[in-house]
Amino acid sequence: MNAPKAFLTRLLFVDDADRRRPDPSFWVGAAWAVLLFCATRAAVLGLYALRHYDVLQSDPSNYITIANYLTAHGHLPTGPDIAYRQFPGLALLMALVNPLVGNMEWSGYLVAWAASLGSVVLFHALFRNFRLTLLYVVFVPSWVASSTLIMSEGLAFLLILTAIWALQREDRSRLAPRLLLLAVAGFALVVRNTALFFLLPFVIASWWAEERNQPRRLILYLGALGALPLLYLAWNVAAVGTPFPQKEAQQAYFAYTSTDGYPPAMLTTPGSSLLHGLALGWVPLAKKLSVAASLLLAGWAVWRFLLRPAPPGDSLSRPLGWATLVHTLFHLCLGGSFGFSSFDRYISHAEPALVKSLDPASAAPPRLRLRLVWIALLALVGILFAGLTGHAPVTLLPFLKPEPPL
Repeated sequence: MNAPKAFLTRLLFVDDADRRRPDPSFWVGAAWAVLLFCATRAAVLGLYALRHYDVLQSDPSNYITIANYLTAHGHLPTGPDIAYRQFPGLALLMALVNPLVGNMEWSGYLVAWAASLGSVVLFHALFRNFRLTLLYVVFVPSWVASSTLIMSEGLAFLLILTAIWALQREDRSRLAPRLLLLAVAGFALVVRNTALFFLLPFVIASWWAEERNQPRRLILYLGALGALPLLYLAWNVAAVGTPFPQKEAQQAYFAYTSTDGYPPAMLTTPGSSLLHGLALGWVPLAKKLSVAASLLLAGWAVWRFLLRPAPPGDSLSRPLGWATLVHTLFHLCLGGSFGFSSFDRYISHAEPALVKSLDPASAAPPRLRLRLVWIALLALVGILFAGLTGHAPVTLLPFLKPEPPL
């Protein structure tokens, strides 16, 4: 190992042989991760309170509006009102639990936080790496922000991890549990339709890596993954006469946000919206850095999973690499302001893969772990970016001030 690489390795990582104490047991590690999640999100809520930030503006308010409409009418709303633009998976669950809670806002927090915490525990169960789980909790800043509020990222991550669990089970002879888990994971397409561009390549690549001599299994996997989304579409057709009730609202919102010279088409030349946003002088440097860092992180994950040799017995790297590649390419093709202003948040939807790509551990010694001090630093950065951005009456740090409202 050359001197600069050796220095960086010692600076960032600790060798298993150098550690004074082992990582905690599974349940103790999971408890520490849950505690870190609650502490960081509470800190973000505290910063929101200092800035008089409305925690129900935009997406959280929309989910509550849709859930209330579902409760009152028994079907999803239609029309061009941009409050109806969200895919309704989170709102559906909010409406289901609200009779037990009695308040839709609290139902939203219950579902969103329970799903986020569930994703933390499942991530820890799948990868059995305490420090990597802590990193998952605080990485990236947009995930720290979205998991603090009534938003769908935590639920989407939980379902993506469920798909990983389904296809990485050690007992491949038992097909029924895998199909059941994939059917549950398919609800991610109702939560966020763009999850299709992660889950589909992941399932196909996983099948190709382990079972490509059994084409029937691929058909069963895809059928299980699509079962709940197809039921959702059929319910919409029966209830409101269209499979996509939110289509008009999404088109209206896209037209509303496609200003300042962004490409006017929903899909455009890869990277054109992103490059246009980076060139706008009024966009704060913090936003540009966040978008650029998200693209670099996705590129790193693709390189790590697809272009580097996989450790012996590793059947997960290639599927995660293809899923991250397709997911990133799709979001690079988004037009309007979506291709820039929401790019960092959209890329974070591949969070489980992005975090796994940062795992320095390998099958052979030395086995490395990220130093806890860097995880603490990332937690602080996540809290500051999450808590000090967003449109609010008070701006504490101008560097983190977001773009002005449209």
